[in-house]
Amino acid sequence: TFLKLNAMVKQAAAEGGAEFVDTYADSHGHDVCQLPTVRYVEGLGVLSVNGPAIAVPAHPNSAGAASQFRSVMKALVP
Repeated sequence: TFLKLNAMVKQAAAEGGAEFVDTYADSHGHDVCQLPTVRYVEGLGVLSVNGPAIAVPAHPNSAGAASQFRSVMKALVP
């Protein structure tokens, strides 16, 4: 699951001396089961309507990447 992946990334960041920014919290309600224009991560489709672009399964689409950007900016500029 994405929670396990986040835990692994957080641990790797700590071990490497990097700061971890939790981008998961801001993605609630935008999971892969949502409508194509709402979700931040792609399922098994070939195209993403958020972009539009080629879909990569289990990876953020452009809306998801924009959400991650906003999460990081909130951490950098309190």
